[in-house]
Amino acid sequence: MIPLLRLVDRARDFIVTAGGKTLAPSCIESLLRASPYVAEAMVVGHGRKYVTALVEIDYDTVSAWARSRNVAYTGFTSLALHPEVAKLVAGEIERANAALGRVEQVKQFRILPKALDPEEEGEPVTPTRKLKRAQMLERFRSLVESMYDDREERLVAAEVGDALSH
Repeated sequence: MIPLLRLVDRARDFIVTAGGKTLAPSCIESLLRASPYVAEAMVVGHGRKYVTALVEIDYDTVSAWARSRNVAYTGFTSLALHPEVAKLVAGEIERANAALGRVEQVKQFRILPKALDPEEEGEPVTPTRKLKRAQMLERFRSLVESMYDDREERLVAAEVGDALSH
């Protein structure tokens, strides 16, 4: 019997988590992009404790959703940063996570404040809308780092500890 070979992603794109698990980001990203509200998604997690995602909303679909719910916005950025849109995207991520193993699940996400424009010079996306991962990480470094910032976790733990000691 000949063993089957299944290609799932480019070797350079694989994510190896801090726990040593190897993940194919394209599988996770495809599940996220299956949502009509998500135009693009990039999974991050190489050398990290958990998987996170940068998400570009589908402006047309999300703006129609917002209008139907009387969510006020003035353009892409105000829509992308609206708390109701964050809830909408969180629900879509939960849906995708249901089809993933625990280690593959997206634990945090950030919505990109600007649409990715392949025709704009220096954008981290090709004319065929393929993401340039290294450029995405560089351009949105602060968003990525905010998903892994544990200062908030330490503050909550300290407050809980203080409350328990009184």
